[in-house]
This record gives sequence, structure tokens and C-alpha cells, in this order.
Amino acid sequence: MIEKLQFVGFWPRVGVALLDLVILLPLYGVGLLIEDVAKSMNFIWPYGWSALSIWLVHTHGGTPGKLILGMRVVEGHGNYLGVPAAIRREALGIIAITLSLIAGPIVSPWERGASIVAVINFWFSFVPLVDVLIVSLNQRRRALHDFLAGSYVVTKASLDAARLAETIPPPPTLPQPVGA
Repeated sequence: MIEKLQFVGFWPRVGVALLDLVILLPLYGVGLLIEDVAKSMNFIWPYGWSALSIWLVHTHGGTPGKLILGMRVVEGHGNYLGVPAAIRREALGIIAITLSLIAGPIVSPWERGASIVAVINFWFSFVPLVDVLIVSLNQRRRALHDFLAGSYVVTKASLDAARLAETIPPPPTLPQPVGA
């Protein structure tokens, strides 16, 4: 089925990431208005977004931005991802979040007294950039996290058309007359 799908390219995926940010920032702002919640938001917020993203990709095929803009995250047979694959898809982000919470601000690995965690955090901070650049380097427009999960970001229209084509049986062939 995957050969029948239209893959979403670099700039639309960047746009979706920005739209997701615009959609979720008001929720973060509301949390900051509540003082007790604000103290824990910096810790809870990133993991909460990752958990929500895993659930949405598994159940609906995408984050809010992808759903609004007609994109879906699917595996090779055109199905939404299972939970393990959706977790693998978010793994790089979860690792980056955890490193930044442990190490604090990103520091240069050449800074005197930098901890090993800070050094790893510095190098890991380049992963999102590499992740995004990989999209422009392959035909199916897959990012690093897509390769980890076995996923593809495709247009909903092409997914619907491919699913419809698979449910409609081919037209029957007419029997050929004997001796023709």
C-alpha cells in the first residue's frame, strides 16, 4: 500500500510542528497562571505532550496539527501506529527532554567542569536538527524518528484513496468464448 501514498515533505512538516506549538501554548499559559501548577509545569509539560502525542498518533494518526492539515502517521500497511511504534517515534524527544532536565541548560562540552551528562546533552541537542534535515534527503520524506518507528507521514487524501482502492474488488473478467 505504501507505494500508493503521497508523502508529506519538509516544509509542510515544519508548518505542522509550528501549528502544534501554537495549539498547545495556550494550555501551557493557563497552567502558568495557576501558581502551584506553574512550579511543576516545566517538568510535567514535556512528558505530558509526549504522552498525548503517542496516544493521538496511535488512535487518530497524528498530532492536532497533522489532523487539522490533513496528514496522517501510518506504518507500511497504511494503519495507524501501534503503541510500541508510537513510543519509538517519540523516543528521541523523550531522551532529549530527560537529558535537559538532568543537565540543565545546554553548555559547551569544552567548558571547564562540564559534567558528562551536560556534554551528552550538548551533542544530543543537534538530534532535532538532524532529524528534520533527514526528511529532505530521502524520497519518502521520513525523519529519523520515522525510521525508528517504521512510520511515514502521508496525506489523508492519499491514504483514504488507497484504502478505498483496496476495499473495492477488481472488476470480474469475462469468460472467453471457446475457440475464440
